[in-house]
Amino acid sequence: MARLKFILIAILFSASTHAQEFIMVNDQYCSSDSLPLQGQLEIFHPNGEVSRVLNFENGYLHQLALFYNENGKLTMSGSYHENKRDGIWLTWDLDGKVTGRAEFDQGQKIGEWFIQGYYSESSYRLYFANDKLLVARMEE
Repeated sequence: MARLKFILIAILFSASTHAQEFIMVNDQYCSSDSLPLQGQLEIFHPNGEVSRVLNFENGYLHQLALFYNENGKLTMSGSYHENKRDGIWLTWDLDGKVTGRAEFDQGQKIGEWFIQGYYSESSYRLYFANDKLLVARMEE
């Protein structure tokens, strides 16, 4: 189960980590002059490729978020509502194949999740309700 948690974290939270041009103030993302972010923000990898495209409303992550690798390939997409993941989130491999599907309801894990193993052909089906894992199955 620990390996499964690691795979979940690696797939759903991977992104570039270089310096950002915003700060957190009372749970809101703000510009360096403490004004809440509004609209679309693009964050770039050190090589100049887009890393993330995020949308903000009154300083909160809101609506579609897109994540790209250093070669410009889409690796993850999903939506936020007031800084919480909401709706369907998808991950892709370098060939454009869907490798993960997760569902959230205002930040809570819900429904059926699918995760393709990163280093193997194994995949996992997980079932959540109210942010609690009910069933986890490995598939070959």
